Amino acid sequence: MAKTERKIFQPNPLTAMLIEGACDKDKGGTNISDFTNRAILSYYTPYNEALRKETEFIFQRIINEEEISAEELKATLARCVDILKNYPISDVTPLEQIFIHFTYKRGRRLRYDYIQIVDEQQDRILHRLNDVLKTVDEDFTYGTREFGERSRYVFEHWDQLCSYSEIYTALSTIIECEDIYYPLSIFRTVDLIKWLDNAVRDSSLEPIKTPFETNISLTDRYYGISYEVSVYHTDNGYAWLSGDINFDRMPNEIREYYQKYMNKGTVYGEATEEDLREITALEREGRMLFRRLNNPNKE
Repeated sequence: MAKTERKIFQPNPLTAMLIEGACDKDKGGTNISDFTNRAILSYYTPYNEALRKETEFIFQRIINEEEISAEELKATLARCVDILKNYPISDVTPLEQIFIHFTYKRGRRLRYDYIQIVDEQQDRILHRLNDVLKTVDEDFTYGTREFGERSRYVFEHWDQLCSYSEIYTALSTIIECEDIYYPLSIFRTVDLIKWLDNAVRDSSLEPIKTPFETNISLTDRYYGISYEVSVYHTDNGYAWLSGDINFDRMPNEIREYYQKYMNKGTVYGEATEEDLREITALEREGRMLFRRLNNPNKE
């Protein structure tokens, strides 16, 4: 680890008095270097026990001069956000700051690779989040598979959602699955955890463990799944996931799948249970086919 340049500290009258008292050798005081080191460490150590364990683990890695990768820092933040399911916060600011690192900022970036990233549990959590977001925001595109982008809708409706434990689990899952778009440093991660800790300390919310009450019509559900098929399981998705931009190597089973999708008639008016069963089966078939695709040129 590179040696930090010596810092010059100019105490004000109050801090000078406190330092002088703490470092008074005649009264068993410490030396100023030890006192300052402990004070800084104490400042960045969370009060919340669960968050404190995450920070102390990072501190120990630094003391041992171990490398900490960006992916490890991402996993730490995901765990810290999940901890909030038991300690909900009313101040959304620290979460907004965390998601600066996990939200794509250069236009729309469709996640054709969604189905190759999520496991069954993550998929269930994120589809459940879509139910919640569609309930609180009619303009939300039901069927969205992008990760960090969904946090914008969560934060816009924070007053309605902030007490629900499942929201923190969903945000944690987004972090687990999302790329890092803005670099994470060790200090930034420690500072974000401390920010969360302050929000926990200042919040009077009690966690609501029951699921948020959703209201998704049969027709909305149908069109949400139809959106998933038409956006993520068609030609753009195939080309991105396979690297076969000219469709020269397209497997017959995917050609047959496309034909099945094209032959499916448009639903006019309200969707029926049978319509929902058909589009659900089509989406499941598509995710099975697209999960197996491999783009040799993909980073």
